[in-house]
Amino acid sequence: MKKIFSVILILILCFSSVCVNAQTSPFCNLDPDAFDAKSILLMDADTGYVIMAKNPDEKMPMASITKLMVLLIADEYLEEGKLKLTEIVTGTATAKETPGSRVYLDDGEKMTLDDILKSISIPSANDAAVALAEHIAGSEEAFVQLMNKRAQKLGLKDTHYVTASGLDAEGHYSTARDIAKISREVLLNHPRIMAHSATVSDTLRDGTFPLINTNNLLSNYQYATGLKTGTTDGAGYCLTATAQKDNVKLICVILGAPDSPTRFSEAKYLFEYTYSSFTPEIIQKKGILKDTEGNTIYVNVQRGNKSKVALFCDKDITAFIPSSKKSLVRAEYEIDNSLVAPVPKGSVVGKVNIYVDNVLVSTTQAKTSVEVKKMNIFQAFYHVLKAWLSI
Repeated sequence: MKKIFSVILILILCFSSVCVNAQTSPFCNLDPDAFDAKSILLMDADTGYVIMAKNPDEKMPMASITKLMVLLIADEYLEEGKLKLTEIVTGTATAKETPGSRVYLDDGEKMTLDDILKSISIPSANDAAVALAEHIAGSEEAFVQLMNKRAQKLGLKDTHYVTASGLDAEGHYSTARDIAKISREVLLNHPRIMAHSATVSDTLRDGTFPLINTNNLLSNYQYATGLKTGTTDGAGYCLTATAQKDNVKLICVILGAPDSPTRFSEAKYLFEYTYSSFTPEIIQKKGILKDTEGNTIYVNVQRGNKSKVALFCDKDITAFIPSSKKSLVRAEYEIDNSLVAPVPKGSVVGKVNIYVDNVLVSTTQAKTSVEVKKMNIFQAFYHVLKAWLSI
């Protein structure tokens, strides 16, 4: 049985100006249909809160944004010790023959893994992506299976990979929402990928071959931090862009833009709109959960050496709300109040939902602050005796 504690945190004026598109935050006053890209999703990275969306779940080709999954798998292999940045990747005939953007990796040419990763991240080289896929899995086809398995684990329900390069192929698709999810994973947990994606220019082959980043935002928008472009005949002009200003990290996915300038201008406009209109508000600092009167929030435990345990959250509880509008902010605690010992420390026993005028904007796990062990025989006898004496 779940008990819901409702705590009114701030009561001020309600907001006005609501977006018509139900997939967009009601605090956004932009018209998604005014943008030329076929599909868009704008997200606050820390909370995962969607600010603006246009056809975010439409399955579409995503061109070289595909390579985010290639880079993610490679980076995870590096973290696990399965790969080293200094190891050698050898070019193959298959990689050499891959059309599109390339670093002209020759059959038999040897490059360090670090240079291969830079070649994929900065100029979006198809030949480097195929060579890396073959290096890791033996063939591009086998590597694509790894990509689809990792997509399932990430919860990318509307994504299916057929190539490692991102070239158009039947059955190769994703959505703006899924791309935002993998972009968020990379942004928050993979600084090595972010560092490469933020590099405007570099070189290969002892400085003789230039690498120029395909993401023009890096040169034209001061808050841009990455991440990946993509262009094919079938996909149009695509972009997943990241930006950071005053510790606010944003992700903007653009799919099917009619031309290259549009994808960059629309992403920049959406970033600027968000930074001028929204702000993160810390509702409660990480630690023991308390109500507005400063009382600790407990959950009852049966048959334990403690009858109740205080709850805590391991990160700040934040709401991403309009900075120019004052509204109602409240927290609802959905807690399992029928725990039975033993209960380990850090057990997830519910969640804290933050609402702004009845709109859910943030969810954080509520956990037990200490371990609760089973009561011993003496404690059990005491409880029985206490109950008997109270009759």
